[in-house]
Amino acid sequence: MIYDPSKLDKQGCKGAPEIVVEILSPSTAFKDETRKFKLYEKHKVREYWIIYPETCHIMVYAHTGGEYAKPDYYRKNDILKSQVLEDLEIPLAEVFSELDSLEETADQN
Repeated sequence: MIYDPSKLDKQGCKGAPEIVVEILSPSTAFKDETRKFKLYEKHKVREYWIIYPETCHIMVYAHTGGEYAKPDYYRKNDILKSQVLEDLEIPLAEVFSELDSLEETADQN
């Protein structure tokens, strides 16, 4: 997510986005939690969200200037609050119930 419009031009985004959201899958989990984590930390992505759909939780890493701070841990019934987008609040029960519905539909097919 690009929050700072000065980073955008006709070519695209110049610089790091403010927020990156990764939905973890078993095939990419190691890469997301290690290589991408270090890359986003190095380039000062202000928030890095890792969504764990199988366990219904989210880890939110906030950049402190030099590195990511200890993550905030959100569970299925929590409300996720962004530090970057101060008015953003996401009721995770709704998010994860949608994932549950999608999984049920996939299992039936």
